[in-house]
Amino acid sequence: MPPKTQPKEDRKTLVGKMQNTKHCFYELLEEFEVIYATKPQLERLKPIFSEVESKYRTVMRQIANITDKLIDEGAEDEEAQTYWKQGGKIKSDYLDAARRFAQYENECCEKRGSEKKKDDSESIQAMTAAITKWLKP
Repeated sequence: MPPKTQPKEDRKTLVGKMQNTKHCFYELLEEFEVIYATKPQLERLKPIFSEVESKYRTVMRQIANITDKLIDEGAEDEEAQTYWKQGGKIKSDYLDAARRFAQYENECCEKRGSEKKKDDSESIQAMTAAITKWLKP
């Protein structure tokens, strides 16, 4: 049995799907921004950032498919450049969010590490005091 091939989509359909994904990307990015502003627990922010990242990758793949189709059809370079400019803006917005998420993630890890060291230090001091008290007659 020959492998199934998907029917080729026309440019209008591809552009419509890309516009929809782009809209979803910016909706998720807005949600990320609002939640990020509250400095939540990292576990609250991670899933939203993962969705933003997924939509970013999808929309960039769609832009590449559209420009490939334009090239196949012999369209003018300016038309393809329009989509690459949109992709550049989306990429810039995504990288800004990714940078801020990475910084926040590092801050949370450092904070957790220093809290753990403080807890460990207090535990060691308490154990030392208990042993010292126990050893004294």
